[in-house]
Amino acid sequence: MDEDKTRILNLLVIGLALTLGALVAVWFVLPRPVSRSAAALYQEAEQELQAGDYLAAEDKIRQALEQTPEDARLHFALGQALDGLQLKDDAEASFQQAARLEPQNREYLFEVGVAALQNHREKAAAEFFQELIQRYPQDLPTLYQLGALSARRGRYAEAAEYFEAIVAAAPQEAEAWNNLAFCYHNLGRSPEALQAAAKALEIRPDFTQAQTNREIIQQETQPSQPPK
Repeated sequence: MDEDKTRILNLLVIGLALTLGALVAVWFVLPRPVSRSAAALYQEAEQELQAGDYLAAEDKIRQALEQTPEDARLHFALGQALDGLQLKDDAEASFQQAARLEPQNREYLFEVGVAALQNHREKAAAEFFQELIQRYPQDLPTLYQLGALSARRGRYAEAAEYFEAIVAAAPQEAEAWNNLAFCYHNLGRSPEALQAAAKALEIRPDFTQAQTNREIIQQETQPSQPPK
C-alpha cells in the first residue's frame, strides 16, 4: 500500500514538472509584446498632430517622453499638442523646455515667444524675440512680431525700422509694406505712407486692408475745402 502511494506521488511530481516545463517552453516560443520605440511613437504623434487629433498625439508623446525625457523634439511636439487643446500655459512650458534643451534652435525659441504672447505676456515675448533677432538678424517672422509689438505699444518709429528691415530683405512682402504705411501715417510721414500703401497694392492688388489704409491716408491728408 505504501509503495502504491509512493508511485502515485512520484507520478504527480513528474506530471507537475512536465506541466511547468511545457508552460516555460510556451513562454519562450510565443511572441512577447514589444513596446514601441520613442521614435515610432513620435512619428505616430506627428501624423496625429497633422490630422488635428491633439489628444491622441499628446498621449503618444507622453509615452515617448517616458523613454527619452531629454528629447527636445518631443517637448516641442507636446507643446504643439497642448496648444491645439487650448492648454496655453502648459504649451508654453513645453516650448520652454524644448528651448532649454536645444537653446540654438530658432523654431523652439520663436514658439516660446509666440506662446508668451498668446498668454498676454508681451514683455516676456519681446525679450524672446529680441534674443532671437540677435542671432538671426534677417528672420522675417521674428521681425514681424517685433514690429507688431512695437506698433501695439505706440512706438511707431521703432516698428517702422522692423518693417523696413523686412522689405529690404524681401521686397515682395506686401504685408510689411502695408504695416509701414500705417507706421508712417502715425508718424506724420504721409507721402511715404501713401507710397508704402501703393507698393503693397502693386504687389497684391486685392489687398483690401492696404486699399482701406490708402483711402484713409488720402482723406486725412487732403486739404479741407472752405465752406461755400
